[in-house]
Amino acid sequence: MSEEFEKEQKGRNLQLILGILVLSLGIFAVDILIPLGVASGVGYVVVVILSLRSRDPRFTWEVAGFASFLVLLGLAFSPHGGVPWMVVANRSLSLFVILATALLSVHHKAAHQKLESEKSTIELLHNASLMAAQAPNVEAALEAGVKQVCAFTGWPVGHVYRLEGDLLEPMLTWHLSDAKRFEPFRRVTEGTCFRSGEGLPGWVLASGEPEWIAVKSMGLDLPRGEVAMQVGLEGAAAFPIFVLDEVAYIFEFFFPEPCRADEDILQVMTYIGRQFGNAIERSNALEQLNRQSEALEQSLDGIVITDLDGVIEFTNSAFAELHGYRVSELMGRSAAMLHDAKHLEIEVVPFIERTLEEGGDFDELTHLHKDGTFFRARVSSSLLRDHRFVPVGIVRIVHDISEEVQLEAQLRQAQKMESVGRLAGGVAHDFNTILGAILGNCEILEGMVAAHPDWRGPVEQIHKSAERGAGLTRRLLTFSRDQVLDPTVVDLNDLLDEMLPMLRSLITEDIELSCQLATDLGRVKADVSSLQQILMNLLVNASDAMPSRGDILIETVNVVLAEDERRESLAELSPGDYVTLSVKDSGCGMDAQTLEQIFDPFYSTKEIGKGTGLGLSMVYGIAKQHKGCVTVESVMGAGSKFSVYLPVVEEEVCEVAATDTRPVADLHGTETILLVEDDDTFRHVMKRFLKRYGYKVLDAACPADALEVYAAAPTPVRLLVTDVLMPGMNGAELATLLSESNSEIRILFMSGYSEDVLDNRAGVSGGENFLRKPFESEELIRMVRNVLDGPA
Repeated sequence: MSEEFEKEQKGRNLQLILGILVLSLGIFAVDILIPLGVASGVGYVVVVILSLRSRDPRFTWEVAGFASFLVLLGLAFSPHGGVPWMVVANRSLSLFVILATALLSVHHKAAHQKLESEKSTIELLHNASLMAAQAPNVEAALEAGVKQVCAFTGWPVGHVYRLEGDLLEPMLTWHLSDAKRFEPFRRVTEGTCFRSGEGLPGWVLASGEPEWIAVKSMGLDLPRGEVAMQVGLEGAAAFPIFVLDEVAYIFEFFFPEPCRADEDILQVMTYIGRQFGNAIERSNALEQLNRQSEALEQSLDGIVITDLDGVIEFTNSAFAELHGYRVSELMGRSAAMLHDAKHLEIEVVPFIERTLEEGGDFDELTHLHKDGTFFRARVSSSLLRDHRFVPVGIVRIVHDISEEVQLEAQLRQAQKMESVGRLAGGVAHDFNTILGAILGNCEILEGMVAAHPDWRGPVEQIHKSAERGAGLTRRLLTFSRDQVLDPTVVDLNDLLDEMLPMLRSLITEDIELSCQLATDLGRVKADVSSLQQILMNLLVNASDAMPSRGDILIETVNVVLAEDERRESLAELSPGDYVTLSVKDSGCGMDAQTLEQIFDPFYSTKEIGKGTGLGLSMVYGIAKQHKGCVTVESVMGAGSKFSVYLPVVEEEVCEVAATDTRPVADLHGTETILLVEDDDTFRHVMKRFLKRYGYKVLDAACPADALEVYAAAPTPVRLLVTDVLMPGMNGAELATLLSESNSEIRILFMSGYSEDVLDNRAGVSGGENFLRKPFESEELIRMVRNVLDGPA
């Protein structure tokens, strides 16, 4: 601005000299009319008054020149003749005063103008700093900066470019003094992007310095130049805005006159650029801080910051809620209040010491809730350091793992039950084959010793013991979920109505038995005999829990399990509709230790000899086998409630199929049967039974031998009776080979394994042509006859 002012001052001085020569022509006429002293006084007074009132230095010099000419010409052309020395002195003094006054006035006005300009600059910088600091976001700050610069300089067009990657893209941030006039330029600008070194914004980006150009002198080298010239924009300036020491934005301005670069304006714009760059850095930092703060607040894990003495300085809502407090209740208090004395000494203090020594730690700790209960939490900690890397606090992230602990306990229990179940299932299957041989031989012995009373008793005892063993294996198979089921659609209310008289006979008369059955109860698909076993076991258990008198309530309820409503004990169930069958007693109840083991096989609270410990294990196995579960609620002295959950089906209740009531004497036959069983004793017993009823029996110990026997058979084989799982080839594969060569052959499978095991290992499922080991001779003969007489 100083060079322009000096140039303008020289021009005004030249105007003064010319004004003196021009105005001298009129002084003579004026001096004739005005006396000497009056002319001098008037000239002095006029120049002083007009100089002080005028804001324009040029006008001041014009007035001073006019007054000076009056004095000088009056001196030269005095009408009084002669020029006394007193007149000369007076006129000279007047001339000096007039010129001195004008000079002082001009310098005063120049200083005043400079002061006003500096005041405007300071006001601009102050407003720019204030607006940059108060802008709610980056866009608002940039728009305020553009408007401030345009208001200060009077430039009609201001605009902003933003650096995205390596490309400068125009923002929708404008100042237009005449929107209609400059609309063509705005449109072409918003459609133009620049790379480093391209166009005015690209030059600023490449150099990092302000640029001031004349549009016309750049010709076609400046994009948008033609449109700018058309709307009267002949000069342009641009300067960078740095964010984190990198050019992030470009301020671009256009103006009508292609004047020389004004260093003062460039300095002002550079300062404004720094202010807005700092403001954008602060805005970005504040935005990042707000995001971090919001992330901490929205975190599902609890986050707490304490000083080195354990006093809480910050906590998010999740941490406070996790412990049952409000945030305000925790601030300024010791974090030790969130642990009881025992766990504080054993777990927390060593954890904090490791954090201070190693800079962080990770462990599972026991935390104390406001209501006095405990919960387990997975905690990670790290030291909080200041800018000098000196520890000033500890940050802890707390994740509640109570549900995980419960699920892990359930998983361990399920794995334990599964392992024991596999063991029980394997033992039961092998034992079934042995029992089958024992039962078969007992039947043979019973016929042989019928005429010998002394021998008949021991044989009957052997038979009863074998049957008890078969019952025990059935319970083991039920627990291990290896029992073969015959599922049908059942209405539990109807089943309870049928069983109620029998159930009442299982309890003593001083126990009150009542039912509370839901209307419109959903139907379930289950094995009826298994449901009966559940009811009888739960009822006997409830009765044993009340040695004197009490109440038992049997209840059915429709239940809908939603994804977010399932309790931990029901977490293994899929969401959907269920029916619960509950048995509730008013007995002695159970403690926590008993509840943890209540479904374990062979675990019993009864005296030795009064229970096998398989009753509730069998209930557990049946529920699992039916894709349900069993839960228990119990309080010492207030009774227990067992609830069995079974999934609802939409099918209709099935009618019970008619049983075969033909006398055994009518089940004889003469067909040839191929019997395949890898247990020699059991195979020989079955062969003897079949021959007793007239059948021709060919037997083999394995499928490979069976193929040879089949090939050498003297008569066509009508029926294959085979075990399913055997070493080498299984029974299903043998049946397939024989069916390919003889489409008329019938198949009867037998096994002590469950349908799931048979289906997975041999592709065989239970059904009408399946015998479950162990079985009686009559069951074998009826099944053989039914298969032979049935459809092919």
